[in-house]
Parts: sequence; structure tokens; C-alpha cells
Amino acid sequence: MEQSLITIPTMKQVIAFFGWGDSLLALSGVSLVLALCAVFFLVVVGFFMNLAEKAELCILRKSFGWSFASFFHNRLTFPGLVMHECAHAAFAMITGSKVTEISVFDDGRESIGHIQHILRGPKFWRAVQSTLVSCAPTAVGLWLGAFMLKWILYGNLPLWGDAILWYLEVCILNHISMSTVDLGYYISSVWVFILPFFGLFLTLGLLA
Repeated sequence: MEQSLITIPTMKQVIAFFGWGDSLLALSGVSLVLALCAVFFLVVVGFFMNLAEKAELCILRKSFGWSFASFFHNRLTFPGLVMHECAHAAFAMITGSKVTEISVFDDGRESIGHIQHILRGPKFWRAVQSTLVSCAPTAVGLWLGAFMLKWILYGNLPLWGDAILWYLEVCILNHISMSTVDLGYYISSVWVFILPFFGLFLTLGLLA
């Protein structure tokens, strides 16, 4: 069975790709670019998945009506909805945020799941909580989606096994997006991760 779907480049390869040299100033520039890419990667993924989700719902509404579109998104792909809300809740609890409510049965709403939580601790740590909780479904969904795709492509599963994994893959893709509210929270608080990522990449560059 194959071990990975993609090959991650080494820090030396990344530095060479930029072609800015290996001086401290050049490594700092590369590290800053990589840090910004790291913190905004999930924003880009979440944003475009949100657009794809809205486009899908629009097509389903126009083709089959609101009832079917709602049934498909909230019922037929229910495992993805559970993943979405549980990811929010899990990251909230792990980071120390207090979860006050979680539900996946909100009938009458466009999306039938939600959680409510209270940020706790100093300002810096509340920003960490806000960032991680808001991007949790996208991060977890990407990992689960890649894991299942790996098994679909290389797992040599029977037909029924592949069918189940494809169904779960579709469910996750339908609930991997970051809502407009999630995107707002993420962008407003992700600044706390820029400096740590910058330090990490700079250190790796110096050791490369």
C-alpha cells in the first residue's frame, strides 16, 4: 500500500525554489512567505469550499426544489455534518474553551447543526481558541478526506468498501467549508500564529 499521495519538499528544496540565496535576510523572507501561506491556507480552502457548497445548493434548489436540496445537504450527507460540529466542539474543549451547546438537529434552519462556546483565558489564548475552533472542520475534514482517498486508491478494498468510503468522502466534502462567521473569526485572530510559524520556518532554514 502506498504511504502518501504527495511528496513534501524539504526546506532546502523550498529555499532553492525561491532562489533568494541563503543569507539571513533571504531566509527571513522565505520564512515570512511560508508563515503567511501556512496561516492562510485553510482560509483559502474553507472559502472556496464555502463557495462550492453554496453553488451546489443553488443548483439542487433550481433543479429539484428547496426540500430536496435541504434533505441532501442536511440529511443525506449527515455524517459530514456530525464531523463538522464534533470538530468544532473537540477543538474548543482541547484548547480550553467552554462548550455550552452542541446540536446537529436544528430543524427549520438552512444548516441544522451548530455549537456555542465561550472563549476563556488571556487575550492571546482566546485568539488561539478562536482560530483553531473556527478552522477545525476544514482541518479535520482535509485530513479525513485525504486518509479515505488513500484507502480508496491504494487499499484494495471490495466494491462495497469503496462505495462506503466514497459516500463518506462526499459527506465530508459537503461540510468541510468555513462559514462566513467562521472565516471572520479565523481572519481576526490568526495573527497569533504568524510569529511562531515564522520562527519555525526560519529555524528549519538555518538548520537546512
